[in-house]
Amino acid sequence: MTESQARLISERVTTAPTPFDLYRSGDFHAAEEAARAALAAGDDARLRQLLGVLLCRRGNLEEGAQELGRALEATPANASVRLGYVRALIDCGRGEEALRHALRPAPGPMAAELWRLRSEAAQAAAALPEQIEAERNAELEELSADLQARPADRRLLLRRGRLLGAVQRNEEAIETYRSVLQADPADSAAVWELGLLLERAGDVDALRTMIDSALAAGVDPKDVAFLQALSAWRAREAEKAREYLIQADPAKDLIRFHQLQAKIEDALGNPVAAFRAAEAKNRSVSRRPEWIAQAASFRARMRDLAAAVTPEWAKAFVPSEPGGQPAPTFLLGFPRSGTTLLDTFLMGHPDLAVLEEIPLMGVVAEAFGPLQRVPDMDNARADELRGMYLKALERHLPAGFDGLVVDKMPLNLLCAPLIYRLFPNAKIVFAQRHPCDCVLSGFLQSFNLNPAMASFLDLADAADLYDVALDIWSRSEAALPLNVHRTVYERMVQAPEDELRALIGFLGLEWNAELLDHRTAAKARGRIPTASYDQVAEPLTTQPVGRWRRYETQLQPVLPVLLPWAERLGYDR
Repeated sequence: MTESQARLISERVTTAPTPFDLYRSGDFHAAEEAARAALAAGDDARLRQLLGVLLCRRGNLEEGAQELGRALEATPANASVRLGYVRALIDCGRGEEALRHALRPAPGPMAAELWRLRSEAAQAAAALPEQIEAERNAELEELSADLQARPADRRLLLRRGRLLGAVQRNEEAIETYRSVLQADPADSAAVWELGLLLERAGDVDALRTMIDSALAAGVDPKDVAFLQALSAWRAREAEKAREYLIQADPAKDLIRFHQLQAKIEDALGNPVAAFRAAEAKNRSVSRRPEWIAQAASFRARMRDLAAAVTPEWAKAFVPSEPGGQPAPTFLLGFPRSGTTLLDTFLMGHPDLAVLEEIPLMGVVAEAFGPLQRVPDMDNARADELRGMYLKALERHLPAGFDGLVVDKMPLNLLCAPLIYRLFPNAKIVFAQRHPCDCVLSGFLQSFNLNPAMASFLDLADAADLYDVALDIWSRSEAALPLNVHRTVYERMVQAPEDELRALIGFLGLEWNAELLDHRTAAKARGRIPTASYDQVAEPLTTQPVGRWRRYETQLQPVLPVLLPWAERLGYDR
């Protein structure tokens, strides 16, 4: 071979089109062949991404998803790879898997697109709460870009404030509304939204000051009547709150209007009016049929779990002995059982750190899958899930804290088998309250909805949730050697020191008299994210004990479900 021939061959080799060149030219078949040949010579994440895209393009979704998944494993921070992989999973009909990989993105150029993708994945997984959250965050990212061009646009600022509030970024929302009011103190929309946030944050003094400023600026009294009703309610002036509420326009926010109406009428001793207001509140929920369906599906899955939890089932696994970091204490119980009051008491102890309804165990349970399979979990998987929980836990603890951690999440009682498998030595505090009072209180209350809490939109569904939740819990107690201490709401409000001393002894801590000052602890903790936010800072009262008896007529349809549980829990009726 002559030198010139060798040079010509070399030039042809070096100028041969790459798989990416072939893809850009539209020769997808040749690009796929070239990508496969190149990968046979050595792994490359970019080539795997390209091959995955090509396979999906010609309809080979499963193999395409597999290649994209391998590319994502090699480059987990690559947003474009994640986009392709999640979309392939959605197209394959693997919605739940797609949602697990459609992570909540950090702010950035692709954040809006990634939030939209997460919304699609959540829709494919029939995960309505995650879908709504993703839709709001996507809109918020897009809105932020618009505000860079028009930073003083009132309409955009108000929308931003609402979205920030909807995703629980309340301090930013408050500052946004205040910026609107600095420009126009008589902006009734900003007054309304800011007032709701201040009341929810418990800053009643700031709420009253803002109302006075709004009226002085010329805001129509009708536009602040509801906020005045809220302010009067927080002052426990029920009659005055009702007078203001009558002047308010229900259409501004039907849910909040009927929620406050139910509270006022209940406080004034009018159970028929209070119950009707609660029914109206629950009928006003957006996408109610979807929520009702999700709640029914959730309860059906819990029924399957309850049927599985038997002593024979529990014998199939031997819990591991986790080393290293001590196990947290789990505070659980059916919603409205006084868990928020109890954790507020506990926050007064210097050696305790209380996590307030952060779904750490729920995330671990979702990663594991159906809890019926807990006995099949090997120790390697248990170590992995335990590490996932503890790593997430560390992010919510004060730096250097070495005391006892209390993970308070009421419906963790549905995860009792998983808790025991991962933390067999964990102490569990079960908060108890009369079943009828729990269900009634939940029906009268408003919650941030998820498939479990959506059961409270219907009285029969709420009772059914209680039935299945307590069934799982009681079966778990019977099948597993759980280390449980029971606190009783009725005793807590009547003799708090006796109930707390017993609990502190169970936790192995020294008694601290500051535990009894729950009102100071409530004020110090800032915003309270639960439905009890406007109650735990008030003086203790026995008024809620046995409240259900005033509503016995309205509760008649569900008493056959609830009263047997009351007897099992030790109540006379």
